[in-house]
Amino acid sequence: MTDYLFPISGANHIGVSSYFVNLSGVRILLDAGAKKGISEVYPDYSSLVYEGHVNSLDELDAIVLSHAHFDHIGSLLYIAEQAKNAVIIASKTTKDLIRMQLVDFGRCINSYDDEKIRKEKLKRMEAILARIEEVSVMQPILCHGIKITLYPAGHMAGATMTFMEGKEQTVLYTGDFSMDTILDMNRPKFYGLHTDILILNGTNAYRYKVQNHFNYKELDKKVQSMLKKGQNVLLKSTSIAKHLDLFYALKLMKMDT
Repeated sequence: MTDYLFPISGANHIGVSSYFVNLSGVRILLDAGAKKGISEVYPDYSSLVYEGHVNSLDELDAIVLSHAHFDHIGSLLYIAEQAKNAVIIASKTTKDLIRMQLVDFGRCINSYDDEKIRKEKLKRMEAILARIEEVSVMQPILCHGIKITLYPAGHMAGATMTFMEGKEQTVLYTGDFSMDTILDMNRPKFYGLHTDILILNGTNAYRYKVQNHFNYKELDKKVQSMLKKGQNVLLKSTSIAKHLDLFYALKLMKMDT
């Protein structure tokens, strides 16, 4: 079968990332995002069936998760239950942060769900988490005959690029990546890779101004100075994604909080 890519939603909606790759006959889903709002928006997974890529979603062989931001994992509960035979792959840090996002922060449930439904969704999410295979970064694994290697992607803690080697072609999926990282965490390492197909997430490609990244080193200096004076410090972030970055920065800086 010819190798090919089918972008389910990644190019159509900001916040609903998911791509389908058929590589040497192995059917791989790259990310499973969602977008929260008045109603939750999922990738159009049914298009895989009516476009003829699979007969049913349980024919998916693998789901690879690049990182734990909601726009890349928000529909994991739904698609993993539909693709019950798929191997689910992520780095250990990404798996831990998926638990934090979807279970600890409760983002796999909706505000209008009653208590019974909430408990059931959390129980089902735990079963999906148990299916995720933790893959060490830069350590190749075999998945249905496809060699898969996760490379550091910057962007956030645990974020990875996915390099897939089929019988005839190779594919690199960058996910969201960043050459500028928080305190040098998870700095990208993909030099020397030769790929036939590149799936590039250019997260800020449409912006004409360069974003200024938050200076965590200056934050560290200020917090340490205040703590030495016996002052209390309250750190506020504006979103769950920023929470995750802040938690990781605090860990790296070993702040006495």
